[in-house]
Amino acid sequence: MTHTDVAPILELHTLEAFQALRSEPRLRLVEILVEPQTARDAAARLGVPVTRVYHHLNVLLEHGVVRVVETRAKRGSEERVFQLVGRTLVPSEAFAEEFGNDGIRAVGALGFRHAEARFLNASTAGNEAGLSQATVLLSSLHLTEARRDELAARLQELIADFAEDTGPGATSVFFAVHPMRSVREENRPAPVRGDE
Repeated sequence: MTHTDVAPILELHTLEAFQALRSEPRLRLVEILVEPQTARDAAARLGVPVTRVYHHLNVLLEHGVVRVVETRAKRGSEERVFQLVGRTLVPSEAFAEEFGNDGIRAVGALGFRHAEARFLNASTAGNEAGLSQATVLLSSLHLTEARRDELAARLQELIADFAEDTGPGATSVFFAVHPMRSVREENRPAPVRGDE
C-alpha cells in the first residue's frame, strides 16, 4: 500500500469532533490508521465485524480525523483505503474562541481518560515491557505566560519530530500544559460540578 504522509498535528474545530473520539473503538482505529488500511484490514486487526468498523470510520471521516487515500475496484465494487489525517489532535484557536474554558476542559478530560486507559492497558498480560519502560512525569513549574506558551510549543515540536520515526513500537504520549490556581485559590474548596 502506498503510504501517504500523516500530518504531525491536526487541529479540530468542533466539540463534536472531539466527542467522536470518546468511543474506544474509534480511538483504536485512530491508532492503527497511521498506516493506510481498508475497513476489512482494520476489522481484522481489531477483531471486530467489518460493519462496525465502517460505522466508526464514517464518523471519523465526517469529522475530518481520517481520510480516504485510495479507492480501488474489487469484485464489482469499490474498496476504500483509509488513513489518519494527523498524528496529534489539538483544539484549534477557533475552537478555543467558540467553546472557551468549558470546551478546553472537555477536551482535557477526554485526553486524561484516554491516557489513563492506555497507561493501564500497558500493564496488562501479554505486554512483556509492561510499565517498566514508561516515563511518568508530573511537575509544577513557575513560568511567565510567555514561557508557558514556549514550553507548550516546544513539546508540540518534539512530538512532531519524533512522529517522523517509523519504529515497530507504538508509544503513547499525553501532556497538558496549563496555568494552575494560586496557593490561595487552592485552599478554597472547589465548586461542586455534576458529571458532564
